Amino acid sequence: MKDASNYILTELNTLLNGNITYSGSTVKYYALNQEPSDSENLFMSVSSSYAQGDEGSKDSWLIPYTVNIDIVNRVNSLSEKAVNEVSSLISSAIWPTKSTLGINASGEFSPIKVSITSRSLPESQFNGLWHIRKILELEILIKQL
Repeated sequence: MKDASNYILTELNTLLNGNITYSGSTVKYYALNQEPSDSENLFMSVSSSYAQGDEGSKDSWLIPYTVNIDIVNRVNSLSEKAVNEVSSLISSAIWPTKSTLGINASGEFSPIKVSITSRSLPESQFNGLWHIRKILELEILIKQL
């Protein structure tokens, strides 16, 4: 099976970059190895894409990939409202309707299923701001065409 990591990351970039808005502002999207500026308070970053073995059969290859999306809000007051709403907006972008995925097929790969688990991390304070974080862990089952 070919590695679908670049396909997945490209599709997520197309789906999320510039397309998630919270309180009238576009939520900044950072890809792998990009560091958010100190002036960004609310942002999301994709941290990895990796395969977890295969579920191949004699007819096709099905590979589960995991991608982490880290949602961060740096604020003066302790509130998870923004990260929870951005998390909901990301989920809605990935599943625009119950039966439709927002991640498109390419000539080589097709997404079969996406599941999301999320976890909130303990808040921390740095330079007078609270850092509120939520990580969405996407498991994307990919079929090689």
